[in-house]
Amino acid sequence: MRLISLATLFVTSLSFHAAADSQFFFSSEYGDQIGAGRTVEYEKNSMSITIKRKHHNSIEITISGTQDATSRPDYWTLNVAPPKGEQLSEGEFQGAERFPFHHAGKPGLHFSGNGQTCKRIDGAYKILQLKYDGSNKVSSLAINFEQYCERAKPKLIGYLRFNSEVPLLATQWPPKPKPKPKPKPKPPEPKPEPVIEEEPVEVAADLPADLPAEPIPEPSFEQEPEKPAELKVKSISPTKAWCMNSDKGLAVPLKLPLPADLDCQGAGLEASPGDQVQIVIQGTVQ
Repeated sequence: MRLISLATLFVTSLSFHAAADSQFFFSSEYGDQIGAGRTVEYEKNSMSITIKRKHHNSIEITISGTQDATSRPDYWTLNVAPPKGEQLSEGEFQGAERFPFHHAGKPGLHFSGNGQTCKRIDGAYKILQLKYDGSNKVSSLAINFEQYCERAKPKLIGYLRFNSEVPLLATQWPPKPKPKPKPKPKPPEPKPEPVIEEEPVEVAADLPADLPAEPIPEPSFEQEPEKPAELKVKSISPTKAWCMNSDKGLAVPLKLPLPADLDCQGAGLEASPGDQVQIVIQGTVQ
């Protein structure tokens, strides 16, 4: 069974406040059955959220939203439940299994959508804010979750804010493992020079026997240089963009259009010398 550590997935304290807002964001790796490698972000005015309290002290969150005016709406469902017999509360829930089939002592988790679901799940989640109103309905929720569908390697990370003062970027982005250095290729062994056998030369009787023979020219092995392949570049119309620090696991959304002198640190991304910083652009190829 996969063991998931939330030490690098979530921060444990917040030192600032913001106005209550609703947002949803998830990023999935290629091969993930639910997200299929997509990165999705909905603002309050582009989505709707419904939260229901269900059996086993669980809650079900239904999200529908569109990323732009030309996209079809997406439909997602997130179920979270504490270990059986416990109450759902703010805190970390590690070693989650698929809800509602999680074993005793294990929390439940299941994120699905657009007709895709998982039979087996390894995951974890943290509830940063959970409040109820006078009717015992959820009035405010901030939750982060990590899911491995079918216990496979590709993962999906999601952040949900519902009428919450907890900012979306108050959490750390899970750092990606650094790739192992590739071994340096061995230099090719030198090719042996071709051996050219000289045929005996008959010397005429009226010529001195020690007449030097004309040198045989060495064969030429020069090859014509390969022509570089032509690159066909297509233009991309960006719709979303983020600055990401892979070493610290941080992500900051960028405003469009992107300036020519884009500075990720100036956009609010925390970075130290040597960190791997990249710009992720989501758009339409024209």
